[in-house]
Amino acid sequence: MSLRYRLAVAAHTVTVVAIASLAVLVADLLPITNPATAWSLDVTCGLFAGLGASTWLPCPCHRKDHRS
Repeated sequence: MSLRYRLAVAAHTVTVVAIASLAVLVADLLPITNPATAWSLDVTCGLFAGLGASTWLPCPCHRKDHRS
């Protein structure tokens, strides 16, 4: 694997994690007093944001021409 490919995959991974982290941060700003509800909302927001970002952003490892 080339360095360019590895950097592209790393950039994709960092972007997906950043989007999921921001979703959790925004969920933490909501005024929820029950800790269990707040935790489950954080987990749900992080999972859905991470799934959405990984689906929406093009990953270099799944290109048809195998180029990065």
